[in-house]
Amino acid sequence: MDARAYRLSCLKESNVFEVDFPKLLQMKATLLEKVKESGNEHQQLTSTAKSLTRVAANIRDNDWLEKLQRSGFLLESYTVWVLEGILYYLSNLHAMQIGDPDAHFRLMLDPLNLFNKLRNLPSLESVDEGFFPLHIFGCNVEAEFLAKE
Repeated sequence: MDARAYRLSCLKESNVFEVDFPKLLQMKATLLEKVKESGNEHQQLTSTAKSLTRVAANIRDNDWLEKLQRSGFLLESYTVWVLEGILYYLSNLHAMQIGDPDAHFRLMLDPLNLFNKLRNLPSLESVDEGFFPLHIFGCNVEAEFLAKE
């Protein structure tokens, strides 16, 4: 669970949007509330971001960007996207759709753009398991891993 909005001072002028599964966002909110209620001065959490908006969505579904926009995200805003830890669970097709600047982000077709760099990376589906052993993380079968509660 990402906590950048609570620990990175460089976000003080940034609107942070977290897109994740509804159950995961609820679990995170519950954990954060418990920390706040604990009264432990060493564990006090205050968002360092200008704003923090959690958006319950599955990025493999076609409506995630619409949900993000309904939550206040503006397509024309300058953005930084952190895709840490999610590309492992996406098929090559879904990863390309998320990173497609024409489809979602109205980004220039700039070869230096991060999304365009991601498009040129080899798909995890083509990587030898000896090189990147997904099974050690318990997620070599994405559908089964994501279905776990």
